[in-house]
Amino acid sequence: MQAGSRDAESKRMSLGAARWRQSIDTPDVSGCPGPLRGCLLALMDATPGLVMLSSSDGGLLYMNGMGRQVLGYDRSANLPARRMFELYTPRSCKLLREEAVPACLDAGVWRGEATLLDRNRQEIPVSQVLMAHRVQEQGNDTTVLSSIAWDIRELKQVEQQLRHQATH
Repeated sequence: MQAGSRDAESKRMSLGAARWRQSIDTPDVSGCPGPLRGCLLALMDATPGLVMLSSSDGGLLYMNGMGRQVLGYDRSANLPARRMFELYTPRSCKLLREEAVPACLDAGVWRGEATLLDRNRQEIPVSQVLMAHRVQEQGNDTTVLSSIAWDIRELKQVEQQLRHQATH
């Protein structure tokens, strides 16, 4: 993505965030004792879904163990150097930019199907939930996108087999 288009994307995300601030709030875990915050992080890391967090400019902030495993990245991979949109097919990038992220910023959440790309550029269809969160950071509001995606390759194969059986 070009620097100019990244700036425009970031600005659109920031403007969209202002529209949804009244409709969704991030749960406050600041009162959660430290060990329980660790439990939440351990849960995110152990969930069988692909959990990702990205900054409003698309920079990848976090990917859980399952996400790294399914996409072919080891635990020591420097993921913050990656952009969220690099992990998707061009068609899914278009869907995310034109539909999912704007809907997420307007309503706080988007649900749908997309296609991720693993490290070897193999396609992985997923069912995905994308949320926008308002986060206070150093006195400033910023927008963070969180996502949980479930690998639905097996489901897609079964659907394809059923369609084939129905037509032959």
